[in-house]
Amino acid sequence: MNSKHAQIKPIKPLIAILKALEKCGKAKEIDLIKNLPQFSTSTIHSNLEKAVFLGLVEKVDQHYYTLTEKGKEFLKTAIEEIKRFVEVI
Repeated sequence: MNSKHAQIKPIKPLIAILKALEKCGKAKEIDLIKNLPQFSTSTIHSNLEKAVFLGLVEKVDQHYYTLTEKGKEFLKTAIEEIKRFVEVI
């Protein structure tokens, strides 16, 4: 496997979570699990924890997650980088 593919795969669930939160505004973890069936429950959970730790997502109303400004910027930059990568291929 190409090393560039190995670098992209781990970030895929994180980007999917951020995109889902951007689209809906806020969501419970169970909503994200239902809307992202291509990822396991544990993958969604661990990536949500990572996103909160990094300040990309914050927990509101005890059960809901929402995208922070830092998360919005991160998502925008990540999508731009992925588009550039795809152009190279």
